[in-house]
Amino acid sequence: MINEDKLANFLLYLENQSEKDFSKWLTGVNIFEILGIESAEIRHSRVLAWLLDPRENHYLKDKFLKKFLLKVIQNNLVVPEIETTEVLLKDFSKGEVFRESKNNIDILFSNSEYKFNLIIENKIFTSDHDNQLTKYRTFVENSYVGYRNIYIYLTPNGDSPVDASIEERNYWKLLSYKEVSDILEELFHDDSTDDKVAYIIKEYNDNIRRNILNDLELKELSAEIYFKYKEILDLIIDNRPTTSVFREKLIEILNSLSEQNRLIFNEKYCSKTFLRFRTKQLDDFLENVINDNNREWLTGSSYFYEITYDNFQAAVYLSISLKNQTEVQSKKLATVTHSSYSKYGFNTSNRFLSFDASEENLFLTETFNSLIKFLHENLQQIDEFEKDLILKWTEYQKEGLE
Repeated sequence: MINEDKLANFLLYLENQSEKDFSKWLTGVNIFEILGIESAEIRHSRVLAWLLDPRENHYLKDKFLKKFLLKVIQNNLVVPEIETTEVLLKDFSKGEVFRESKNNIDILFSNSEYKFNLIIENKIFTSDHDNQLTKYRTFVENSYVGYRNIYIYLTPNGDSPVDASIEERNYWKLLSYKEVSDILEELFHDDSTDDKVAYIIKEYNDNIRRNILNDLELKELSAEIYFKYKEILDLIIDNRPTTSVFREKLIEILNSLSEQNRLIFNEKYCSKTFLRFRTKQLDDFLENVINDNNREWLTGSSYFYEITYDNFQAAVYLSISLKNQTEVQSKKLATVTHSSYSKYGFNTSNRFLSFDASEENLFLTETFNSLIKFLHENLQQIDEFEKDLILKWTEYQKEGLE
């Protein structure tokens, strides 16, 4: 039995604190995720290069650069190439930023006025290789004689280079994306930051927290909460709804619709990943011949409507079998088939309505009713689709006779 006090404390945590604790990873839509660039090193380097460049249109001048340098000094204790007072007092606005244009270095900030370079090697989900750090450093020292050079190895957790020698590692200062995130947080709350720029900074920082830092922070937080409420969470996990529950509910509704003659459904036509059904209207139109002694496509059917389901989501498609089609059926279905067919011999050519129950309780009557509504709406759309198909075929035949 679970201790009632523990259960009460857990429920209070969910009510009052959990959203705040997990807010870093539950911030909703993020522009970087929409663009599909949330974890791409080259895209992160571009954003960082933009922020480091004093001449860019973020109106920050050298503010991000200075905060970046101060973090390097703070994180590495001894940085003889530059003093804290120099970072605070000098104006680095005349510096230039180069992105992979200097011997493939990820980011190079160069200020000729103070003969100073900042070299950043950005590693998110990869590590250094082929002695590249030595190659970069040698290039910089040969190209910028007399300059002070600060070499930064930037990783999610501030890890050391993997491929470099011990001697080479001594040249590279370590920095983590946690420090970068802290800088972005400061800039976002700075009243002088432009509103549009503040929005970009917030989105970028949210992306860092969700997609780069989560490996460490999220695991630590999750472990802390799990061991604090282990008995309750184990009970919930052991009794959580599964995809099989979702499948069973779909089958229950399909059997009911089949009994009402709304569709033709037999579970033996289905696979572990699909539920398949047909309609009398399309069967009649295609003169579809079915061998009920076989399963799935071996039934000889030229088509099936397929319900895909995964993670409590469902979608309905029309799948057409090339192998089972007669010449007449092929002509009748020509209005919906595409030229690109899958290697399995059927083409998923029409998608109807989708359903998402991932945020609902599958055991609630309202959710079950929503699932029924979803299938009814699909059947209505399928009926309209089939009537349109039949009409087009009728018109096609008339034109041929004329």
